Amino acid sequence: MNSGWTPPDPRLRILVGVLVLLLVAIGVRTCVGPGPREGRRINEAETLLRDGQSEAARVELQALLEDHPTEAASWLRAGRALRGVGRAEESVLYLTKAAELDSTSSLVRYELAKSLVDAGLLDDAGRTIEALIRIKPDHADGLYLGASIAAAKGDALNAAILFERAQKIGPSNPDRYRHDPHFDSIRNDPAFLGVVYAWRAPNAFRDGGKGRPS
Repeated sequence: MNSGWTPPDPRLRILVGVLVLLLVAIGVRTCVGPGPREGRRINEAETLLRDGQSEAARVELQALLEDHPTEAASWLRAGRALRGVGRAEESVLYLTKAAELDSTSSLVRYELAKSLVDAGLLDDAGRTIEALIRIKPDHADGLYLGASIAAAKGDALNAAILFERAQKIGPSNPDRYRHDPHFDSIRNDPAFLGVVYAWRAPNAFRDGGKGRPS
């Protein structure tokens, strides 16, 4: 995905239209980047998030956006806060804007993909992961999320490929597939099971003495 990307899903087009109205409401103001005061506001909002006060964090970050409408980091943090209170579709708006403002950020695309998944926009989430991997091919958590998206769509082979790549690099939660419902439809698929066995028990099966799963 690049800064000129237009999501094909009609629901996301509607959301982007709402975002345009939001930007008009905020207005275009001069922005020179967050200074120490803005940094403190961001830190306060993130503290609220860690304390479970996601709604209060969203309110604080929205106020920050009114002062800095072109700062990608502010849109990113606002998007995270919205997803934290279960407002995934609104979160997509903020994170889409962050991606437009920072077209090279793998972090923004990873967070956007998570919100797209939560909003049920799996095709757009998959395309966002593809863009992320082009920016950062060794993004283990992005590859892992891509595997879960492929699994949710019933694409066991692609899920297995992405899962294996992620495990080789080292995702933050390598056992997440155990409780992630997106993997439910492929848990018994031979391609996926082969990768899982090769990772979890590399010597459990042998093929010609090479230790690969049969």
